[in-house]
Amino acid sequence: MGNSTLARSILIPIFTCFCVFAASCTPTPEPTESPISVSSDDSVAAARQATVDAMSALPSGYEEPEIGYDVPDSPRLEGWFDVNEYFSVLNHLSMQPGYTLDYVYHNSGSGAQPYLYARKIDATENYDYDYLAYVQTDDTEESFFQYIVLSIMGEQFYLWWHAAYNDYTIICDRTGLEAVLSDTYFDNTLPAEVQKEARRLDFAPQVEINNDTVTVRVVIFTKWGGFIEETYTITRAFPRIIEDIETKTLVEWSINITF
Repeated sequence: MGNSTLARSILIPIFTCFCVFAASCTPTPEPTESPISVSSDDSVAAARQATVDAMSALPSGYEEPEIGYDVPDSPRLEGWFDVNEYFSVLNHLSMQPGYTLDYVYHNSGSGAQPYLYARKIDATENYDYDYLAYVQTDDTEESFFQYIVLSIMGEQFYLWWHAAYNDYTIICDRTGLEAVLSDTYFDNTLPAEVQKEARRLDFAPQVEINNDTVTVRVVIFTKWGGFIEETYTITRAFPRIIEDIETKTLVEWSINITF
């Protein structure tokens, strides 16, 4: 037997024993919690864009309140937009039994806007402005997306003057993006470079359901910031609480106009 053959016959068993020993000493990694479900595809994104568009269109056709510097605060009057109409679009959400959604129209003198609240159906007082705590989901991915849509868009109607800073537009797909890009903002359009960068973005909302929490990722556009990614962490159990919001600017832009 040659020296090299003899060396291999001795070293191979030793090396094999070492590998087995090393493997036995290597700690087993802790299993990580896998999400129960995650959604993001083109057809879902298109359906969610339709939801956002329908939400924006709901207040049209209703009587608008008188707006001006000296107009006092007012509860919702007959003929004004009924926010319970939201649930005709947000069909995976509902109010806690025995409660309804309502609002007071507040005029600060430098702006006016609605403030939503929840109240018992048979009560005109004792209402709670933390209205989202009374909104139920059906525990589907779509319901949690709709919950975030309501939290962002719920008070985006009858806005006057400084209240118009509340302009977050949720974008879910290319159709929604092109609507934003084709709009004019105080006679300005978005710069070509901003439009180019925006078209590279992934706008599809993402919903991840875990045992105790749900995360919802959306992209919004605001005239005072540009395109921003927002990731919400929500408690899964009722009443649901938005525990955290992470924001990341994707394409920065500002109209540089203040009211």
